[in-house]
Amino acid sequence: MPQSKTNQPVVQAVLEEVLSRVLDEKLVKFATKQDLEKNKIEILGQAKEYRNQIMDRFDSIVGDIADLKQENEIGTHQYRELKETVDDHEERLAKLEQKSLAT
Repeated sequence: MPQSKTNQPVVQAVLEEVLSRVLDEKLVKFATKQDLEKNKIEILGQAKEYRNQIMDRFDSIVGDIADLKQENEIGTHQYRELKETVDDHEERLAKLEQKSLAT
Protein backbone atom coordinates (compact mmCIF):
# COMPACT_ATOMS: atom_id res chain seq x y z
CA MET A 1 0.00 0.00 0.00
CA PRO A 2 1.59 3.26 -1.09
CA GLN A 3 2.07 5.94 1.53
CA SER A 4 0.53 9.29 1.03
CA LYS A 5 2.74 12.32 0.97
CA THR A 6 1.01 13.68 4.05
CA ASN A 7 2.11 10.68 6.16
CA GLN A 8 5.74 10.79 5.06
CA PRO A 9 6.89 13.41 7.58
CA VAL A 10 5.20 11.53 10.42
CA VAL A 11 6.70 8.22 9.34
CA GLN A 12 10.10 9.83 8.91
CA ALA A 13 9.90 11.37 12.39
CA VAL A 14 8.94 8.03 13.93
CA LEU A 15 11.76 6.26 12.09
CA GLU A 16 14.27 8.88 13.22
CA GLU A 17 13.08 8.52 16.83
CA VAL A 18 13.32 4.72 16.70
CA LEU A 19 16.72 4.83 15.01
CA SER A 20 17.96 7.37 17.53
CA ARG A 21 16.91 5.18 20.47
CA VAL A 22 18.40 2.05 18.93
CA LEU A 23 21.68 3.78 18.11
CA ASP A 24 21.88 5.31 21.60
CA GLU A 25 21.38 1.86 23.14
CA LYS A 26 24.01 0.31 20.87
CA LEU A 27 26.53 3.12 21.27
CA VAL A 28 26.39 2.89 25.07
CA LYS A 29 28.35 -0.35 24.76
CA PHE A 30 31.32 1.42 23.14
CA ALA A 31 33.92 3.17 25.27
CA THR A 32 34.40 6.87 24.81
CA LYS A 33 37.75 8.58 24.66
CA GLN A 34 37.22 9.71 28.24
CA ASP A 35 36.48 6.15 29.33
CA LEU A 36 39.65 4.93 27.66
CA GLU A 37 41.73 7.69 29.24
CA LYS A 38 40.26 6.88 32.67
CA ASN A 39 41.04 3.17 32.19
CA LYS A 40 44.56 4.03 31.04
CA ILE A 41 45.18 6.07 34.19
CA GLU A 42 43.81 3.28 36.39
CA ILE A 43 45.93 0.65 34.65
CA LEU A 44 49.07 2.78 34.93
CA GLY A 45 48.37 3.31 38.62
CA GLN A 46 47.95 -0.40 39.21
CA ALA A 47 51.10 -1.15 37.20
CA LYS A 48 53.06 1.34 39.30
CA GLU A 49 51.73 -0.25 42.50
CA TYR A 50 52.69 -3.75 41.31
CA ARG A 51 56.11 -2.50 40.20
CA ASN A 52 56.69 -1.01 43.65
CA GLN A 53 55.67 -4.28 45.31
CA ILE A 54 58.04 -6.22 43.06
CA MET A 55 60.90 -3.79 43.69
CA ASP A 56 60.32 -4.04 47.45
CA ARG A 57 60.48 -7.82 47.17
CA PHE A 58 63.68 -7.60 45.10
CA ASP A 59 65.21 -5.26 47.68
CA SER A 60 64.48 -7.84 50.34
CA ILE A 61 65.98 -10.64 48.24
CA VAL A 62 69.08 -8.60 47.37
CA GLY A 63 69.52 -7.82 51.08
CA ASP A 64 69.27 -11.53 51.92
CA ILE A 65 71.84 -12.36 49.23
CA ALA A 66 74.22 -9.70 50.57
CA ASP A 67 73.86 -11.17 54.08
CA LEU A 68 74.54 -14.69 52.78
CA LYS A 69 77.60 -13.47 50.89
CA GLN A 70 78.96 -11.80 54.02
CA GLU A 71 78.29 -14.92 56.10
CA ASN A 72 80.03 -17.02 53.45
CA GLU A 73 83.11 -14.78 53.53
CA ILE A 74 83.22 -14.96 57.34
CA GLY A 75 82.77 -18.75 57.25
CA THR A 76 85.57 -19.09 54.67
CA HIS A 77 87.90 -17.00 56.81
CA GLN A 78 87.09 -19.04 59.92
CA TYR A 79 87.64 -22.28 57.98
CA ARG A 80 91.09 -21.10 56.86
CA GLU A 81 92.05 -20.18 60.43
CA LEU A 82 90.85 -23.53 61.74
CA LYS A 83 92.64 -25.40 58.95
CA GLU A 84 95.90 -23.64 59.81
CA THR A 85 95.41 -24.54 63.49
CA VAL A 86 94.63 -28.18 62.68
CA ASP A 87 97.60 -28.42 60.31
CA ASP A 88 99.86 -26.95 63.03
CA HIS A 89 98.50 -29.41 65.59
CA GLU A 90 99.00 -32.33 63.19
CA GLU A 91 102.64 -31.35 62.72
CA ARG A 92 103.19 -31.03 66.46
CA LEU A 93 101.49 -34.39 67.11
CA ALA A 94 103.61 -36.05 64.44
CA LYS A 95 106.79 -34.70 66.09
CA LEU A 96 105.64 -35.85 69.53
CA GLU A 97 104.82 -39.31 68.15
CA GLN A 98 108.26 -39.55 66.55
CA LYS A 99 109.90 -38.58 69.84
CA SER A 100 107.86 -41.12 71.80
CA LEU A 101 108.68 -43.84 69.27
CA ALA A 102 112.39 -42.94 69.40
CA THR A 103 112.57 -43.27 73.15
